[in-house]
Amino acid sequence: MNYIDTSLVIAAMDTSTRQRSREAATLLARTREKVVSELFLVELAASISRKPELISAVPVEDVQPSTVLLAYLVHLMSKYDVKLLPPAVEQVATPFGKVDLESGSCLALASDVKLRSLDLLHIAHLISLKNRGFNIESLLTSDSDFSKAERLLGDHEVKLIVLGSQ
Repeated sequence: MNYIDTSLVIAAMDTSTRQRSREAATLLARTREKVVSELFLVELAASISRKPELISAVPVEDVQPSTVLLAYLVHLMSKYDVKLLPPAVEQVATPFGKVDLESGSCLALASDVKLRSLDLLHIAHLISLKNRGFNIESLLTSDSDFSKAERLLGDHEVKLIVLGSQ
């Protein structure tokens, strides 16, 4: 399985940089067994909602914007053939109280990998999926910042593939 970072799908959609968009779309098309976490959906929804021209391209009348956004997310999931994997339900104890497993992992990893919060959450989700038995072999992204976590990913037998560097 190949974990897809939101930035790769956004790069494929962003035709303002045509070459990069084609490269991202090609990488997505050539990759089998693409999986995402719930974070992907949230991040993609937030990104698309900030670009109303993408949603306005969908001709609908008398429909709530949130319904259009959800329909567009379903379309993108289908177009790029990505599957949503279930979140962990466990919680872990921290000095602040119990938090979900991924947030607890982020607290433990933050000082070592030094990623932005959403990237750190993607790493935590990926590791959680891997630890729960999902055979995640690679992380595909267009964000070179993930190279800060390459050693950690390698420790979990996950290959980092960054758009433009493969």
